[in-house]
Amino acid sequence: MLGEMAAVLSCTKAAVDLTKGMMSLKKDVDIQAKAIELNNVLFDLQQQLMNAQLGQMQLVERIRGLETELAAQNELKKLQERYALYRFPTGTYGYNLKPEFRGDEPDHYLCSGCFEKGQRVTMHARTTDYTSTMTCPQCKNVIEVDHPKDVPPLTVTWGY
Repeated sequence: MLGEMAAVLSCTKAAVDLTKGMMSLKKDVDIQAKAIELNNVLFDLQQQLMNAQLGQMQLVERIRGLETELAAQNELKKLQERYALYRFPTGTYGYNLKPEFRGDEPDHYLCSGCFEKGQRVTMHARTTDYTSTMTCPQCKNVIEVDHPKDVPPLTVTWGY
């Protein structure tokens, strides 16, 4: 960006110098030659100004992208502050909403793998007669959240 500005100033100075030089000329041929030279310098000046403007637009776009990225990171940080890592009795982990943030929101758990990647994915619970599991709909991770209940002994009866 500084290089473009230096080039713009250099071209502007050359145009001013040529204009001053044209004032001292007496012959039409000399004036015409200097006018052509001035046009070339003005064209270079225009090119340098366009390059500087393009550089500025690229910087503005970069700033806009960084601002968007920063806003997303701030939102993720706010989300992460609302949840705490929870250890289920089976030794598996999930994230649970901290009590001070619950309000009317129902108790729920987030997938630890997805949460650590910046995604808020609520796990789906499933309970059978013998165990309770939670499944992440995003990464398909299944965790056992409750130890199997006592399984009744298998009784085999014979047909006789």
